[in-house]
Amino acid sequence: MKTTQILSLLILLISLFYFPSFAQQTNTGVVKATGDAHQKAMEAEQITRQVSDNVRLTSEQINMAVQNVKDITRVFEPILHLQNKWRENKQQNEPQGFDNSSSNSSATTGQDAMNNQAGNMNNGGVDNGSMNNGGMNNDGMNNNSMNNGGMDNSMPYVPLNNNYNSDGSANLGNQNSTLYGNYIDIRTGRVMDEIDAAADPTQVDIIFTATDYFNSQVPMYALLTPSFAKHDNFAYTFFHGTKYKDRNIPPRTWDNVNESEIALCNISAEQFARISSNKQLMAVVNQAGSFSSKFESRQKIEGKVFAIRTVMQNRETYGLMLVERQYGTTGPNGYLKIRLKVTGYDANGDGMPDSGVYDNMMY
Repeated sequence: MKTTQILSLLILLISLFYFPSFAQQTNTGVVKATGDAHQKAMEAEQITRQVSDNVRLTSEQINMAVQNVKDITRVFEPILHLQNKWRENKQQNEPQGFDNSSSNSSATTGQDAMNNQAGNMNNGGVDNGSMNNGGMNNDGMNNNSMNNGGMDNSMPYVPLNNNYNSDGSANLGNQNSTLYGNYIDIRTGRVMDEIDAAADPTQVDIIFTATDYFNSQVPMYALLTPSFAKHDNFAYTFFHGTKYKDRNIPPRTWDNVNESEIALCNISAEQFARISSNKQLMAVVNQAGSFSSKFESRQKIEGKVFAIRTVMQNRETYGLMLVERQYGTTGPNGYLKIRLKVTGYDANGDGMPDSGVYDNMMY
């Protein structure tokens, strides 16, 4: 009997000490398992957050890169492009073994040669093109080859016609000129006479006129927009001269005209030469302010830079025009020697203007 009681007491004592310890171990295991699961969940959430942040950062970097490309896209010099296109086509069509250096030299207009000679004399023997551009742009690369797909502009070629010069400038005549047209398409640098302009007036951005109608002793020089020339009741007075004596001026007969605007810029020829990107060009255009439908001056406009913009549903153009030289006054020999820089259109994202875009704008 005593033995049975002793065994029962031992079993009771063992139960009291063993089972609580087992229960405690079991509870500890459950808590540990729960803690591990929570930790893993937090780690997974952190990884997900990092992935999301990386995706967002990558997206922002892509957007910044796209914006950067837009900012660094180089401006386009349409006059150089027209001449290079003409030279390229001419060389492709010439028979092999034909030396075009002498023919190109002789085919260059006599007026062009006179311009270059006059430019050298007025600049101490330094060519206007090299003076204004320093031969280099900010990146130490030649401006001409930079803006024209790396083409070497030192090669001899024949300009498209006598509206253009071999140094990459163009001649914009006044309304009385017998040498050059007085209408210009800023996007492509195309200089047009009244016949070309009448055939495609929606390509005209600016018209140059010079008249002594207001004062025979003090000429009036003006850069007019097509909309002003067509709609203003007194626009004909700017055309008055050897060709036009009354209100019947060409723009009056045009069905559609561009509502372009022009403003005088407060930059020098040297600063104009240094402009190489869309961002720089647009900064100058935006700072020009005071855009108008015309610019008029009683003094010659040589050395001045103008911002020109045309913002319409079917045409959006921003450009800068430098009047490098002004020849003559109001007569048939009066004209401007100009240079253009316009917004560079970049279709393939390489930061360089794509000439193919402008080929579709030419004619």
